[in-house]
Amino acid sequence: RETQEYKSGIKDNFLFGKHDVNRRSKNSECEQGEEPKEKKPRGDNMNKTPAPKPEVSKKKNWEWIESRALSPAQYNLYDKTTTCFVYGLQLKAVQGMLDFDCACRRDVPSVAGIINPFSANHNVRLYFGSKEVNVPVYKNMSEAIQRHPEASVIISFASLRSAYTSTMEMLKYPENIKCIAIIAEGIPENLTKKVNKLAAEKGVSIVGPATVGGVKPGCFKIGNTGGMLDNILNSKLYRPG
Repeated sequence: RETQEYKSGIKDNFLFGKHDVNRRSKNSECEQGEEPKEKKPRGDNMNKTPAPKPEVSKKKNWEWIESRALSPAQYNLYDKTTTCFVYGLQLKAVQGMLDFDCACRRDVPSVAGIINPFSANHNVRLYFGSKEVNVPVYKNMSEAIQRHPEASVIISFASLRSAYTSTMEMLKYPENIKCIAIIAEGIPENLTKKVNKLAAEKGVSIVGPATVGGVKPGCFKIGNTGGMLDNILNSKLYRPG
């Protein structure tokens, strides 16, 4: 019996005590001349949209991106008037590019010249469709650019040993050269980072290293991309779009 009275007393005290606390808090607010605050249902708080977070200033990041951005003239790297140099005496790749140009019905071949430090100052005869064309071979970059300032792309078939040094030499002419495709494999990562950093500073696009090339249908082909001419015709890569 004592236990039941004790439990009932605790229950009564708890209930009445809770109501007393609420009543006292309301009375105290009324005594101070303030209206008692009404509790809002929990559902209203859940439907509220969270306050917007303050915007973080990204001015420095945008300045860094704009410093590396390409100019509007460089966004369209390849079109039907794009011409290039091929670094290395890769006659099979050059002939494949000329066959692609003829299938695309280009007015002029896409290869302006070949750069070969080991043997130069001569022409190689290749076919542009059914007619023969003479492709000049130059010994260095400065001579080639002086003869063909309109060329804006270099396809580098340089070996692993000379790919880094030759690419750094190509980056000395950012006014003319806007894209460099590096075919060589196995270039060390630290050297590749140096090339990419310098190219980004000068606004030159890098394709590769260790690339198989690239193709823009109806416009331009890099190296041996797409295989032989019959495969290009079957896959209709010569058609724009």
